[in-house]
Amino acid sequence: TITLTQNTKYWQPWADGTPTGGSLTLNANVATQLELLQSGQVDFLGAISPDNAVTARTLSNVALLVQPGFEVQILPMNMARAPMNNPKLREAIVKAFNYSAFKTFNKGFGQSANSPVPQGLPGWDASIPDPAQDMAAAKQLVAASGVAAGTTLDFIGVGGLDYEAFAGTILQSALGQLGLKLKVQTPQWPIPATMMSKPSTAAHITFLNLSANTNDPSVVIQESWSSANSSYKGGYNWSNYSNAQVDSDLASFGKTSDATEQKTIITRMQQTIVADNTAVFAFAPQLTEPVAKKWRNSRYDALFDENVVRWFY
Repeated sequence: TITLTQNTKYWQPWADGTPTGGSLTLNANVATQLELLQSGQVDFLGAISPDNAVTARTLSNVALLVQPGFEVQILPMNMARAPMNNPKLREAIVKAFNYSAFKTFNKGFGQSANSPVPQGLPGWDASIPDPAQDMAAAKQLVAASGVAAGTTLDFIGVGGLDYEAFAGTILQSALGQLGLKLKVQTPQWPIPATMMSKPSTAAHITFLNLSANTNDPSVVIQESWSSANSSYKGGYNWSNYSNAQVDSDLASFGKTSDATEQKTIITRMQQTIVADNTAVFAFAPQLTEPVAKKWRNSRYDALFDENVVRWFY
């Protein structure tokens, strides 16, 4: 159990009724977590799956808070490991992914993702089309790529997160139709991060939840597309993408206060990253958090990096 106390220097005011202390207990079984919540033994849970969110809505003593997630779920393609350095193969994988199946799996808690910047953040480019599965085009691209039939690729997700395993499963099915094989692994965190930090163990394709922790849209791009944040350097650029223009734009974005120039830069970065087929932009989930019914009027601070624990106010 981890005990938390009030941060008296928090940037938001502490209104009457706001919790000023609490404790965190780790329990890997979500069904047990929901039982504890229903029985009044805990007040709120951490990240849950779409199925668990649907279950939470049926519990009499539980309220499900649903808010904008400011998050994009992606499948980075590791360009530092052949054959993912083949642009036609990456484009084929982007077109092969079953976006509608993944959206259905999410039970309506979210929307399509079209770029690195989550919808709702300043600078999000609405002109980029939502991705859609196109198996005919994918087959043509694989043929043009020269990648041999029967080639095996590796996918690593995080164990215990069913949506990551599902993403790997539907991609495995789609690639099978292209004559390619996909080995799906879902070890517990932080094993995937350790594997991605070494060229000898890094996978071809992975899964990341990219969450905004400020209203600066360049931060999300910096985290996962800056060449300085390569996975081999311990960062979350798990595509191991390197683009001099994007690196230059990241540096320039923070140096200008001109709104028009910022818009030009952030738009160019999004369009470049999407055009380079660096990752599959799978989904943009909403924030879904079950709480005890007495906290049903609470709001979570959505701009909080990763969805490990979000303290509400």
